[in-house]
Amino acid sequence: MWSVTDCHLAGAIRATCTAHAACLNALVLGTSADRSRCKDIGRIVVKHKDLLGFEVRMHFARAMLPEMDATSSAFMLFDDEPHALEMLIDRSQLLPDSFRYVSEVASHVLHGRLFVEFLDEEALGEGVAREWISLVCRALFDPRHGLFSPCPRDQQRFFLNPASGADPLQLKYFDFAGRMIGLALMHNVPVGVRFDRTLFFQLAGRLLTLDDIADADPSTHASCKKILEMDPDLVDSDALGLTFAREVGVFGSGEVIELLPGGRDIAVDSKNRGQYIELLIQSLFMASTKDQLTHFAKGFSYMLVKPELRKLFFLSLHLKDLDSMLGGRIGAIDVQEWKEYTRYEGGFTQQDDQINWFWKAVASMMIEEQRRLLFFWTSVEYLPFDGFRGLHLGSGLVISKASLKTSEHLPSSSTCFYRLNMPVYTSFSMTLSRLQKITQEHVSNSFGEI
Repeated sequence: MWSVTDCHLAGAIRATCTAHAACLNALVLGTSADRSRCKDIGRIVVKHKDLLGFEVRMHFARAMLPEMDATSSAFMLFDDEPHALEMLIDRSQLLPDSFRYVSEVASHVLHGRLFVEFLDEEALGEGVAREWISLVCRALFDPRHGLFSPCPRDQQRFFLNPASGADPLQLKYFDFAGRMIGLALMHNVPVGVRFDRTLFFQLAGRLLTLDDIADADPSTHASCKKILEMDPDLVDSDALGLTFAREVGVFGSGEVIELLPGGRDIAVDSKNRGQYIELLIQSLFMASTKDQLTHFAKGFSYMLVKPELRKLFFLSLHLKDLDSMLGGRIGAIDVQEWKEYTRYEGGFTQQDDQINWFWKAVASMMIEEQRRLLFFWTSVEYLPFDGFRGLHLGSGLVISKASLKTSEHLPSSSTCFYRLNMPVYTSFSMTLSRLQKITQEHVSNSFGEI
């Protein structure tokens, strides 16, 4: 228990940090540059993270992930690295093949470079590795696989599926999913996935509150709020007929889970309703997914420089920070910004009809079509939080005139170099038609060149 003196001291420290927020930001940046010192300053970061800028919090969290050699790429074009993870993936067996490689490899190899090749395809290099990370993460969070469930009102925000975990193989896939999320963060590949508060806070080691379940289970959240707001006399009249137990269906059979020993015989009244709701939340979102969380957290911890830093990683961030790092920009793509980061080669100029038709076609597309085109071009579907600047493009995206005799061909891409190779189309309608073909799902997931 804190004394009055302790409280005054804490208040004084807080006031000092607030007055010198710029110095605090500089201190955290400087300290996190030395990965071995993250734990030393972690307590200050967690306690005063609202005084830190987003980029400072992000930099501190990234310092807990393995650092790639700044002199060379995190993704490999040639398998000349002794500790590289080399993978040959059959697209039709994307998850099983990837699971086998990622789950069996030692941590020092997983912390190194990636060499990814798809079966019967010639493309290699950074673009293929980025594509692989995106495709695997997207597949793991696909509700059809039953590991994670989307929030009813936000289909890109996920929580642990309580119905999963009965099969031991599923638990191993949660470990695999944790590793893949770590890989996405380590290699700075936004994958369009966002964690619900129930998952985020459990990874941070924090107990869940009623407000934390609002997105994952709006119905239960609303019902619990009503119970708390009901007239005490009405609750004490046993009008609700509630006890400290809940019924759950398990493979077609009913089961009663007691929220505390003898709970089925303890009625909910106005004095214990707060405790009932706390225990109900723990049962629904913590106890029912305990094994799944343990395996997911273990897999993610495997990707940190020190596994014991897992809670600190999540405690140092706000949920919206992780949204930006892992999910990237979810909204519409700014076509004007896209144009500003694009240059032209191979005979094309900004004034050419083909280029004007191209951007007119892009502007006319739906958001998902634009994302598929961007994915085809760069193997990046979701831009980083800071847009095209965050891709570290160097000389920018490129549209190059394809060396093809006929305009009947579709564009091809060199995703390692952010290059789109486009034939010389003869009309806007032809340009639009060809681009619409490559924004079809089955085409945008396969690239024509290195």
